[in-house]
Amino acid sequence: MIQCLICGSNKTLVARCKKIKELWFCPQCLVFFVWPQPSSAELGSIYDEMYFKNQESSKIGYKDYLKDREKILKTFNRRFRLIEKFLPKPGTVLDLGCATGLFLEVLESKGWDVYGVDISEFAVNIAREKFKDKIANNTIENSNFPENYFDLITMWDFLEHVSDPKKVIALCRKILKPKGFLMLTTPDIGSLMAKITGERWMGYKEKEHIFYFSRQTIKYLLLEYGFVIKKMQYTGKYVSIDLLIDRLYSYVPWVSRIISKFIKIFNLSKWSAEYSIYINPFDIVWVIAEKQE
Repeated sequence: MIQCLICGSNKTLVARCKKIKELWFCPQCLVFFVWPQPSSAELGSIYDEMYFKNQESSKIGYKDYLKDREKILKTFNRRFRLIEKFLPKPGTVLDLGCATGLFLEVLESKGWDVYGVDISEFAVNIAREKFKDKIANNTIENSNFPENYFDLITMWDFLEHVSDPKKVIALCRKILKPKGFLMLTTPDIGSLMAKITGERWMGYKEKEHIFYFSRQTIKYLLLEYGFVIKKMQYTGKYVSIDLLIDRLYSYVPWVSRIISKFIKIFNLSKWSAEYSIYINPFDIVWVIAEKQE
């Protein structure tokens, strides 16, 4: 029996999933987690240059993160429109798992004072070309940010990658100002898409995802550490037609084949690689939470 790493329950169960070995489920807080946990060295080795460009992005990392720069910026600009409804004035922001700093580029252009943290040396070196020493090649646990400093902390598809989400949330509370905001996205294992697609669900990534949260688990975790949930909604992102076809193949292969043939017949390969479309499969939950005084 493994004690739940989120709520401490001793009633955890082995979860049957061919894609993820050693997956456990807690019926009390509804979290799924990998056990045994990978070491810090094992985690650090994942996020090298190959993570950001590889041909197996359905299993790990990205097809071509650097090439998708404009699509990622479009996604973050779209998200900013909701962020400014809660934080209409520029402040100080920390982006955990900042990668090459694209979200920080968006906020800096809006007048924000930006900081980032990431364990990927490859990504940090790129981010530092623009942001210099405001980007730390580190973890939040080993960073030394002052208490009550940030107006906003963001974690875009980050919390599922860390070995101790509780500690991360506790540290976020410590360095956020009173009434500061924590905003995060994470795959929702309790979503309809995850339930329909089962083990084909794109949220399952064996090497990089250590935790699989539901909306209930995230709510439990944030309330436990003194946050109030202001908004929960599903969010999407801009992707190329090529990537959409690739992802569709995992779910509905016949649709993917038809679209691919159409593109080939009409010689639309260049268009399908460059054109982007906003997709929201309703399985990535965006949580906006405020630190209570």
